[in-house]
Amino acid sequence: MSHSRQLATAEGLLDTISRLDIDGLRTYLHDDIVMELPYAPGNTPLRFDGVDDVIRAMRSAPEMFHRLKLSVHERYWCPGQDTAILEATSMGIMKSRRIYQNRYIFVFRFRDDRIVQWLEFFDPHRAQPPGGAASVR
Repeated sequence: MSHSRQLATAEGLLDTISRLDIDGLRTYLHDDIVMELPYAPGNTPLRFDGVDDVIRAMRSAPEMFHRLKLSVHERYWCPGQDTAILEATSMGIMKSRRIYQNRYIFVFRFRDDRIVQWLEFFDPHRAQPPGGAASVR
């Protein structure tokens, strides 16, 4: 798999999230995927192991958002690690009608043409509703 294809795969995953097509994420994810959010809402790092666990965790997105758009601004390829790093911003409207904006760093490592590690860094305070902690699960 060439690095341009891996970068396209990573962007495809983010586009699928933007469409809130959670089942569509399976196209991009390795069965052994590990997804980590070191800085998550509620100040507790989160880790999801395996494709079913990741899909289950991501099911909260359509419950939280009326609309969401992730826009990639920078792409980096780390050839020795089969890793793509993407800088992105989000713009969304939550079901509560609150506007959601954030900045992200995504780190995606590949195995067998699919994403096997997903690290997601963002400002968790922006993901919390006013006055309380949000839950990803």
